[in-house]
Amino acid sequence: EIERRARDLSKLPDDHPLKLSILQCLRDNHKERPDIETVKVKLLMKYSLIAEPLKKVDDVQSLQLTSFQLHDLPIPTAFPSVLCDSHLVYVFGGACVDIKDENKVQVFDLEELTWTILPQPT
Repeated sequence: EIERRARDLSKLPDDHPLKLSILQCLRDNHKERPDIETVKVKLLMKYSLIAEPLKKVDDVQSLQLTSFQLHDLPIPTAFPSVLCDSHLVYVFGGACVDIKDENKVQVFDLEELTWTILPQPT
């Protein structure tokens, strides 16, 4: 697995905008990976749904939050890594019922509101 990932990652140019984030998501220690809340806040900021990161407030009743639920993952996955770039949310890694699905990358398009599964590298 380590050799396969190294081959796949070597195909990405060093200046690829996602390379650093992908490497961060592949770290063994889950505490070093971005959590879903961080990804969510970055997405909301990018699409101007909030003006700045959420802060602790004293009067929770005064908050007005808007949210939406993504469509279910095409491949149910526990503990995946998540990466966002522009309008795409990449979901990869984690545990799947069928082990052959664990290497697949699922992508949600925030503009089209659709999921796709990326083809596997050969």
